[in-house]
Amino acid sequence: MKLKGVDDRNHSEEIADCEILINRNDLPEISSDSYYWADLIGFQVIRKDSENIGVLDSFLETGSNDVMVVVGKNNNRNLIPFINRDVIKTVDMKGKFIIVDWNEIE
Repeated sequence: MKLKGVDDRNHSEEIADCEILINRNDLPEISSDSYYWADLIGFQVIRKDSENIGVLDSFLETGSNDVMVVVGKNNNRNLIPFINRDVIKTVDMKGKFIIVDWNEIE
């Protein structure tokens, strides 16, 4: 990414702790099986057998695939890989839930 007016390393280091914001309308279009993380935070995460695992709290970027941090019963945190079609079976944007095929739940 290139920021207007930031043309050298020294200037970029000066603003390294700043938060960068953009207008939602400026985000590029994405495919129907891709999602912006911010849109999914707060979704219910449900196993395909209808068991409610919890609420999507955040994501971790691991390099190989993104991982959902799902806060469940007793505030336990479950880590579930966000792998479309394999683990992630359904993302319902209107209903605000994600159905997963994942059995390694605490």
